[in-house]
Formats: sequence, structure tokens, C-alpha cells
Amino acid sequence: MPAVGINVRKVVFETAVVLAVGLAVLMLRAFAKPHRRGFFCHDESIRFPKLPDTISDTMVALGTLGIPTVLIGVVEVLRTGRGIPSGLSWRGAAVPLWAVRVYRQNGVFILGAGLTELTADLAKNYVGRLRPNFLAACNPVTSGDASSFAKLCAAATPGNPVYVAPGSYYCLGDPDDEKEARASFPSAHSVLAFYAAVYLVLFVQARGRRLLGGSCALLRPLLQWLLLLAAWWIALSRIVDHMHHPGDVLAGATIGTIFACLQVFLVSGLFGQEKRSGEQLVVLGTTTKTYSQPNCV
Repeated sequence: MPAVGINVRKVVFETAVVLAVGLAVLMLRAFAKPHRRGFFCHDESIRFPKLPDTISDTMVALGTLGIPTVLIGVVEVLRTGRGIPSGLSWRGAAVPLWAVRVYRQNGVFILGAGLTELTADLAKNYVGRLRPNFLAACNPVTSGDASSFAKLCAAATPGNPVYVAPGSYYCLGDPDDEKEARASFPSAHSVLAFYAAVYLVLFVQARGRRLLGGSCALLRPLLQWLLLLAAWWIALSRIVDHMHHPGDVLAGATIGTIFACLQVFLVSGLFGQEKRSGEQLVVLGTTTKTYSQPNCV
């Protein structure tokens, strides 16, 4: 069967969509301001000290984006084989099937990660929930007197709570720390950690039947458990570091899990949409035929 040319416009469009989502995330983080909330003087949930992050943003990005894309790429190459054509060509050169599948699966994963993060960041800015370390990060005052906040709250008692309205105070702390301290719900670390973990658990379930099966039948569930354990650890670290309330972490884990399932079952084709030899494979905007594959799928 003659090779079919790749639909370049479709590839450019798909790439542009992924980049646009990433740009939207960056713009939102750079320019959006969280909703400004007031608080009660004796609210113990926002009086925790400010601690360094156990897991930094860089570590989260590496663990939830970098490592999964490499893992997905390696698995797709191993299960497909390097010498099998896809039936597609680029400038007269045959495109191998493994390259098509790496492009598709990583594209779906990265797009889902971007949409998941964008959803979380929109919620953060709209809700503006105060972090457990808000008072330490903000160092609020109600006038030019540095002790004005303490004086205002001195009269507060459990039976007579004093509410500090959003417009009646300002922060002496670092502006970036203040902005972060107003973005507790949901936990973005938990969102990305559970998105990546659940996506990879389902990916391993779909792709690892033979790669991790046979004499190593227990290796697949062990790997899946380790992935979920890593996500759970990342999520719990946000509570330990006084960066999030437990509800923020639970919401983040739920959002990440939902988005991972949607991407896997509705978009990726991991469970049955990409058929074996002799059936059609729709990818890169072109319908073509698949070829026989090694017995590792």
C-alpha cells in the first residue's frame, strides 16, 4: 500500500493548541490576581508558620511532565518495534509507526496536563482561599501602625469574633508571597501529581500486558501502586508544609483523577481505539492502515 502524506495542517493545528494551553497557564500565573478575601482574627487554620517546600515546583514539573513523557515514549517504541512503517510519509520518507504513536500519546498526555493545570489555576484565582500560612506570609496591618492588626484583634474572643474585611487591611510581606498565600484551593501539586499518576496507571494497564506480564505478572500492579504512592506523597507534603488545607489536596486529587480518566478513555485510544494489524488507525489527521506488530502489545 503506498504511503499517505502527513496532514501538515492538522499537525500544526494540534501543536498550536497545546502551545496555546501552555501559554494560557503562564499568562494566568503571571498576571491574574486571586480574589481578595477577609478573615476572622481567631481563625486558627491560617496561623501556621511559613515553611520551605518539600517538593518544589521544578521537581513537580519534572516528575509529572518530564518523566511521564519519556516513559510513554520508551514504552511505545518497545511495544511497536522500530522497523514497522505507519503507512505515512514526510517529504518522501516513510514515517515509522513508533514515531506516530509517541507523537499521539505524548500529545494527548501533555494537552491533558495543560488543561488540568489551567482548570486548577482558574479555580485558585476565582476562589482565593487563604493558605494555612497566610498570616505569616501576609503580615497584615490595618493602618500605618505595625501593631494595628494585633490591636484590632485584641478584643476578639471565641464568642465575639472580629472579622477583618478585605478592604480594611494590607500586607507588609513580600507581594509574591501574598499572592501565593491567597491561592490555596485547589492544590496544583495534587492536581498534576494525580493526573500524571492515574494517567500512567491506566497507560501501564493498557500497554503493559505483555511488556510487564508473563513471569513478571506482579510487576505491573507493583509499578501502578508506586505511581499512586508517589502522587499521594506529593499531595500529603502540601499539608505538612502548611501550603494547603486537607480539602484543597482532596479537591486537587479529584480533579487530576477525573482529567486523567477523560483523556485516557475519550481521547487517547489506549483501550481499543487503536486496533491491531489490518485495521484503520486515525492519527495526524490521516486515516491509514496499521501493520503487523511484534508480540509485545
